[in-house]
Parts: sequence; structure tokens; C-alpha cells
Amino acid sequence: MTIRYCGSRDLFEEIAKQAAELTRRKIADLATRVVGCAGVYGKKLKKLIERFLPGIEFATERDLNRKLGWLIKDKGIALKATPWGFCGCSNSPSHLRRASCQQESCASREIDYDGRPDTTGSDEERCCKCFFFMADTTRLAHWESACESDRKDLDDAHIAYLRRVRLVKRLQVLEVFTASLARAGV
Repeated sequence: MTIRYCGSRDLFEEIAKQAAELTRRKIADLATRVVGCAGVYGKKLKKLIERFLPGIEFATERDLNRKLGWLIKDKGIALKATPWGFCGCSNSPSHLRRASCQQESCASREIDYDGRPDTTGSDEERCCKCFFFMADTTRLAHWESACESDRKDLDDAHIAYLRRVRLVKRLQVLEVFTASLARAGV
């Protein structure tokens, strides 16, 4: 929100630098197997890193960072953090058409200042089904908490029938993703 009000070029450049550093750090963590990941985009990144790893097997940390920088730039990878994971959707029209948070069924579909999806209108359920979403094991506590919250809501005896049906479906989706993320742990 600050970006929209401020509009400073320096601020945009600093945010772009921080986003690039986040992307590099997350990919380095995946490459060094510090964290595991889940989600369609996470699996795609894992395969990309596995193909890339033989060329950097004996690289120093500095070389690894430099080579990861090249990989990120070459493949156009940019991760945007959300409380529940990371969005890898770019601002290309084909990506925007396929992003879950940009579908007609999402009432809050918006585009952010950088032309990428604004994830503030999305949630765990929508994101975990998206082609461009990944979560790493550092977010596992959030996913377990979301499942527990839904279970607690279902325990309420006064919940409306349609709300209960909706919560059961949501909980099933979240539990499958949470289990997948837990299995990805290193």
C-alpha cells in the first residue's frame, strides 16, 4: 500500500532488489536442501534446480550465488512472498490468464504495481491449487494453523449447513497440501 501512495522511483528499485534477493535466497535454500517445498511451481523449481546442480556441485558459496543469479535472470524467476507461501506468477498475459487469483471466480482479482497478481485478495485454498504457487517448509506452521482453525470452526454446533459444507471442502484441500508440505521436509 505504501508503494501506491508514495510512488517513489527509489522505493520501486529497492523493492525490486529485495524481491530479487528473496528469490535468490529461496532458490539457494532449495538447491542446498535446507528446505523442502510443495506446490506445482515448487516442483517445477525443484526440477530446474536438479538439472542445474551438476554444474555447480563443487562451487563456493560466492560462485553458487553468482550462478543462481544467472539462472534466475535467464529463466525470469521472481518470487513474491505471501503469509502462506510464494507466488511465481509473472506479468505476462499467459501467466495472468492461468493464475488462480485472476480467474472470474475470484472477486478480488487485482494487478499489483509491478503488473503481477496482487495476492492480498487470495487465500491458502486458492493459492495451493495455482500453477504458480509454492510453499517451503518454513511455512508449515502456518498451514497447520490454518487446518486447525478450520477444524475448530467445524466443531461449532451452530454453524450453518452451507458454511459447514464449504469448510469441509476447504479443510480437505488444506490438509492435502499441508501433508504434501510436511513430506517435503528435510
